[in-house]
Amino acid sequence: MASILIYSKNHQLFAKYAKVLADDHHVNQTQELKSNCMADVIIVDTDLLDNTNQVFDFMQEHPAYFLMTGSHWPEEKQIDAILHAAAGYFDLSDPEKMLHKAIHHILQGDIWVHRHLVPKVIRSLIPSKPSEDSSKNEHPSAELLKTLSNREMDVANMISSGESNKQIAHSLNISERTVKAHLTSIFRKLNVPDRLHLAILLKENS
Repeated sequence: MASILIYSKNHQLFAKYAKVLADDHHVNQTQELKSNCMADVIIVDTDLLDNTNQVFDFMQEHPAYFLMTGSHWPEEKQIDAILHAAAGYFDLSDPEKMLHKAIHHILQGDIWVHRHLVPKVIRSLIPSKPSEDSSKNEHPSAELLKTLSNREMDVANMISSGESNKQIAHSLNISERTVKAHLTSIFRKLNVPDRLHLAILLKENS
């Protein structure tokens, strides 16, 4: 059971999220972010981001996982938040049951973001041009990539493009269960925890 703090002045939002999460987590509300705001996950209402830099500074210094939430928050701001230590974004229009899944993934160290944003996040994280040193020396993970089978490499490349398991299964004419099995093997061989880290690794070695 995790502790979840909802940073919002919107009591309806708090009541909505608390109803969804309270059976499995300790849920509280705060209207101000302070250093003593202790929680495993802090859900940040984007309506309170008048001083974005101050909130981002707090996020980078605090050990909690941060999940941004709002109504159709622009994708550029979602990406910017992730680059400043946010673990993801949950839209108010998303099905409430998905909030449980978002919290679970975040607590596992994953990033909760719509798949089509993954390539944009990666491009923001990885320099467009390699440094001279990196161009002269093969990246250590390049050797690990050679351990992947051809089919695993196909799956990995599709992941880096932001495709879902369902899309990959359809493209490769295999079942979603097989896609998941390939991903498990890929993560193990490359020693990466999730899809985003896999995509970043591929981008670094492209």
